[in-house]
Amino acid sequence: MSGTGVRIKLVLYAPRSTGAVAQLERLRALLPAAEVTELTPVELDGPTAKRFDYDSKMQLKGQTLEWAFFGCDGQAQTTAARQALLKGAHGILLWADSADVVASLESALVGDFDQVAGRNYALAVVSADADAARGHLQLQPSAEPAAMMKELMKATLKVASFAG
Repeated sequence: MSGTGVRIKLVLYAPRSTGAVAQLERLRALLPAAEVTELTPVELDGPTAKRFDYDSKMQLKGQTLEWAFFGCDGQAQTTAARQALLKGAHGILLWADSADVVASLESALVGDFDQVAGRNYALAVVSADADAARGHLQLQPSAEPAAMMKELMKATLKVASFAG
């Protein structure tokens, strides 16, 4: 990876279930092989997590966008695990079966890192229940991984352009 552009961290997070890591693997398979790094494990206390980098040809304000993708199946309960997974995230794709899951994530990000959805990061909620999304971008669980990521990337760039 080149290391000369703007680095954006995206996290696929399924705190009460599985699916985020599988989605991450499917997404990586859809990207040009020359533009992605190998899928590697992320050491977290408890949950299964993996990551890869994508050196895209996309640009924002004249700078190339470099994407760091993380996927996690299971609750990152310790501060160290949350920090490794969520600190500095510009966009989060959250699988949530209730509004409580979304509220818990938002609370952890405000409490641990002073990050607020819509101000510091974009939040897209994967749920069939619109109420679970709590007013954030809602995506259906049946959506294709590439479509989910496209929506999250658009939302993330919108937040990044207002913040920068």
